[in-house]
Amino acid sequence: MDRQTHSSQLGAAFAQHYYSTFDHNIENLGSLYADNAFFSFEGNCVIGPVDIMNRFRSMGFSQIIHKIFTVDAQPGPVEGTHIIFVTGQFAIDGEVDKPHLFSETFQLAQQGGSVVIINDIFRRVSQG
Repeated sequence: MDRQTHSSQLGAAFAQHYYSTFDHNIENLGSLYADNAFFSFEGNCVIGPVDIMNRFRSMGFSQIIHKIFTVDAQPGPVEGTHIIFVTGQFAIDGEVDKPHLFSETFQLAQQGGSVVIINDIFRRVSQG
């Protein structure tokens, strides 16, 4: 399998797993991030799984539901890395009639026998 096909398949599987975990058991997200991972949310950056999880907890929602529109993936510049770009929408606390559009970019890296997030950049997209 060529690198592009591998990245595309990995990207689709990763996005499904990430957002399903986010929606159904957010406390398990921390294990997907490398120890030195960067997470930017609306321009504010934190580093490491502990601070990333604290950032998620501080957002104040009790439930979130994501709907993925697109997943684009490419091999990264270093063997074993992948860049994943996701667009979609999310609804907070059951307000499905008020969805928010988003884009999110991940850089993944091989670590042991698994893939972890080393960079994550999230932005809400304005609708006007």
